[in-house]
Amino acid sequence: MLKAFAGSLLLTFAIILPVAFIHHVFILGDFKITMMAAPIAVSLVIGSLVGAIQTLRVRLKEQSQIFRMLADSSREFSCVRSFADEYLYISPSVETITGYTPDEFEQLPGGMDAMIHADDAAVWQKHTVPIEEHTPQAPIELRIIRKDGGERWISHFCQKIYDTDDTELGIQSSNIDITDRKRSEEQILHLAKYDPLTGLPNRHYLTEYLQKTISESDPENSSIAVIFLDLCRFKLVNDAHGHGFGDKLLMKVARHVAGICSAQKQMLLGRFGGDEFFIVVNDFETREELEKTADVIAKELDHFFEVDGVRVNTGASIGVAIAGRDGDTPEEIIKNAGTAMYRSKKSSLKYEFFSDDMAKHASELFNFESRLRDAVDNDEIILHYQPQLSIDSGKLIGAEALARWTDKDGNVISPLDFITVAEETGLIIPLGKNLLVRAIDQAAEWHSQGFNLVLAINVSAKQFISKNFVKEIIELINASDVPAERFEIELTESVLLDNPDITKEKLQRLRDAGIAVALDDFGTGYSSLSYLPGLPLDTLKIDQSFVFGLLDDRRHEVICETITHLAHNLEMKVVAEGIETEAQLNKIKEIGCDIGQGYLFSKPLPAEQFSKLLSPADLS
Repeated sequence: MLKAFAGSLLLTFAIILPVAFIHHVFILGDFKITMMAAPIAVSLVIGSLVGAIQTLRVRLKEQSQIFRMLADSSREFSCVRSFADEYLYISPSVETITGYTPDEFEQLPGGMDAMIHADDAAVWQKHTVPIEEHTPQAPIELRIIRKDGGERWISHFCQKIYDTDDTELGIQSSNIDITDRKRSEEQILHLAKYDPLTGLPNRHYLTEYLQKTISESDPENSSIAVIFLDLCRFKLVNDAHGHGFGDKLLMKVARHVAGICSAQKQMLLGRFGGDEFFIVVNDFETREELEKTADVIAKELDHFFEVDGVRVNTGASIGVAIAGRDGDTPEEIIKNAGTAMYRSKKSSLKYEFFSDDMAKHASELFNFESRLRDAVDNDEIILHYQPQLSIDSGKLIGAEALARWTDKDGNVISPLDFITVAEETGLIIPLGKNLLVRAIDQAAEWHSQGFNLVLAINVSAKQFISKNFVKEIIELINASDVPAERFEIELTESVLLDNPDITKEKLQRLRDAGIAVALDDFGTGYSSLSYLPGLPLDTLKIDQSFVFGLLDDRRHEVICETITHLAHNLEMKVVAEGIETEAQLNKIKEIGCDIGQGYLFSKPLPAEQFSKLLSPADLS
């Protein structure tokens, strides 16, 4: 700018001074140096004015270039339009956002009007109503259709522009591409109401949907019901095969149930969370219709699903609650459907409808679970030991460790009650680990005293299927200095039905470590015979229910004989549980069982009392 000012000054001198000199010398014929004072002064004045003007022009040009460069490089599409509908400026970003070049956009009939998405036309029309003096419009968000037919979201803002005299020059608008932000918002909204794994509506959607459906229905004649599903043994599947496998199973189940729902009328399927699903039934006519629906779902889920080449049987526990009868709010209906589902799980029925007594039972179960948690934390659950004797010699050869709980008030809680709740709530894992450690410690104490006993330890299916169970028990036994063959792990038939391949591999690892494996309550489950030949088992335990009826029912005797012959042919020992009379013992001996256990010999005893049963004959 200084250069432009100096140049203008020199140019003025170069023009005026020679003219003044020529005028005085050649025209007036008289020249004195003082005569140049006025021309010099005039040159200075004019030169300064011209220089200032030139400097201002350079400054304005530079500022215009800067502003244009900023506007051109901005990712936001800006334009200025005169009130004569002529575009004074269109930024190059118009092509990035709309697909049109600045020249194409300028020639587009209607300009922005031509690109507005049909669904947003009303928003745009309201926005384009003439704005008030000096008052900019609030930004709006709408969709445009690009030149290639694609759809983009933009944030549009416009305002009037004025000159220094406050004269209106036109309208300036800015358009920012917010498509990515909108997609993120839509994804967040979708995740808030839909399950990311299955794509089904989630519990939040269920609550809103129920609220809307109930408000629109006749309160005196509601025909809305919630069916709550919980997959059986799903945690075992996760523990055995991993969460990725479990996720694939959930997706298969979701697709299968969705197919059932699509064949029915007015049904909404969703995933409540974990292995729990829900179905909202609208406009059902009778309870029988709901029963039929629940029965169809139960039967359809009671079969094998194949995932990654592995066949898995799930089955489901189902609970049903009806709006109005079983609750007026979504929360009440959902809770009561869940309560009915838990009753179905416990009763082993395919489905259950909610009833008032279930609510009372649920409250009692909640209180019982709290007491059980405290008992586990405070080591209230201890081990008693029931002797096992050789049928032939009558010698004490081992014991079974059994969990017993006497609460703080002195009440004896049945194992049938607290073990079941422990398995349902997952408390069986910490409880089982605690009891396992204590049983091994007790075996170590007896071993140090020289007693040669085999200690049978019960292990739940959930405990057995946990990833590190075999490793942990082998480490515990090795650390005890008790020979591994002095331990026997007792499992129920349910373990064989879930994940037989993994079960076999774990059983073999126990066998290789020297730990014996017994199948408890044999004959009370199903499908065991097909697995027996291929499983590394050492002992079959005849369930006490067969021993109880041994003398009164020939069929029970046949079952005991069959199990004994089967076990011996497979090179396994046989333990008869629940022997209470000499007559039963004689019959068991006649059948050929190897080991007996029951109240005839002794009830389960605390370790101190059991130790009194040991004699020098039991020493190693």
